[in-house]
Amino acid sequence: MRITILVWMAMAAFGAVDSAGAQGHQGGPPILGYRVVLEADDGGRTSGELIAVSLDSLWLLHDDALTVFPLADMKQVNIRQSSFGAGKALLWSLIAGAISGVALTAACSSLDGDCGAVLPAVLISWAFIGGIAALAVEPARYTEFPAPRADVLRPYSRFPQGLPEGYRSEGSATETSENGSGSAR
Repeated sequence: MRITILVWMAMAAFGAVDSAGAQGHQGGPPILGYRVVLEADDGGRTSGELIAVSLDSLWLLHDDALTVFPLADMKQVNIRQSSFGAGKALLWSLIAGAISGVALTAACSSLDGDCGAVLPAVLISWAFIGGIAALAVEPARYTEFPAPRADVLRPYSRFPQGLPEGYRSEGSATETSENGSGSAR
């Protein structure tokens, strides 16, 4: 039982560290914009980093290009609050299951008896626990904004004050320098 509690605490700590590292230091503003999923009125979906929000548009960095989306055309904006989702919950439960299964099999082998079913039984039980954790974690991963407004979305962007002064809106959003790396204009 103590091992189970320690494993759950480690899973929670790694999830919090991973999320905090992506969003900035504790108590300060995020280093990058939040990851968002945009759902347009026409049914189209796209995702990327929220760069800036103006009164009538969203600036989204996706596929290494900065794209402008009219805010009026957005049906819903989903903001990812945590990077610890269903996949990581299942992965950590299987790691815990493998470690505890091997340890219990080794302990069982020191006694007389058949220990062949210990590892599969422990893995199945941890996979069940991981499945329940995945179902609990995934819905809380995103915050939904149906009918999004600029003033509500602005704090989630990389530049909540607006785009930097030197940005030129004409042409491509990225340009390639002589060394081949892209930089925003």
